[in-house]
Amino acid sequence: MVSAEGVLILFLIVPLFFISVVPASAEDAMFRANPEHTGVYDNGGIELGNTELWRFATGDLVVSSPTVANGVVYAESEDKNLYAIDAVTGNEKWRFATGDRVVSSPAVANGIIYVGSRDKYLYAIDAATGKEKWRFTTGDRVVSSPAVANGIIYVGSRDKNLYAINAVTGNEKWRFTTGDWVDSSPAVANGIVYVGSNDKNLYAIGANAVSPTTVPKIIPSTPIPSQVTDAGSSSPQATTGTTAPVQPTTQHAPLQYALFGAMVVAAGMVILKRH
Repeated sequence: MVSAEGVLILFLIVPLFFISVVPASAEDAMFRANPEHTGVYDNGGIELGNTELWRFATGDLVVSSPTVANGVVYAESEDKNLYAIDAVTGNEKWRFATGDRVVSSPAVANGIIYVGSRDKYLYAIDAATGKEKWRFTTGDRVVSSPAVANGIIYVGSRDKNLYAINAVTGNEKWRFTTGDWVDSSPAVANGIVYVGSNDKNLYAIGANAVSPTTVPKIIPSTPIPSQVTDAGSSSPQATTGTTAPVQPTTQHAPLQYALFGAMVVAAGMVILKRH
């Protein structure tokens, strides 16, 4: 028979199992499926074979990866447009024009499309109407594909920054400066943003701080100077091979709470056996 002490311990233990990262909605989609970039899509369909169902012509190269959400394909083109295309018929629903070529992949979350352009803006576009809701300006081209997690957009820019932006208002939450372009698409997991930079470093950055904290360190490569050329520009960009300053504060991830919960569960089981 379980004692009152054992019941109390179980009452304290059960809520710990619900401490987890909030997953992306089934209606949300982005580069490689989700903020963690697992590449696993929940809404996969039946394999129809290798027969072409339709093709949709744009005015230039299609370099970015398309995103599919709620029966609509969102695809960008170097003709400067974002297209919304019916996934079944291949018919255009609408198009949104930006000021320059678009090479990053769009993210869809809560009925809004987030997409970067080489015109230095990150756009928020209504998925149903194709109308702009807001735009966020960076200091250089946005080639990085945005990731959306817990109401925050994470995206890199060639102004050397990773940005955290409020998904509803478009206001900047914080920025983290690296030593060179941030063309990499950030991945978000367990309260940490992981992103690469042309400064040859991979960064782990606390996602939930008012100002960013680095956890636990960056992962540097050998600092050998080299030239990096932008395929769309005639001027090369030199990488410095230096490491950006690192703030020593550690951002605690939910994994630490999970370990604590496991210890409490073990203690509870011992007490229950005694009673």
